[in-house]
Amino acid sequence: MYYFYLDKLLLPVAPEKLELKIKNQNKTMNLINEGEINLIKTPRIN
Repeated sequence: MYYFYLDKLLLPVAPEKLELKIKNQNKTMNLINEGEINLIKTPRIN
């Protein structure tokens, strides 16, 4: 059994599917002779 909340509201039936779009604020940098690294930032929801 699953419980599904929207903010503080409990829905009586869990939805079949939940889709979120998140803007990616990460950046990738190339290091000399070291390859590639990711700079992770806090995501934000559209």
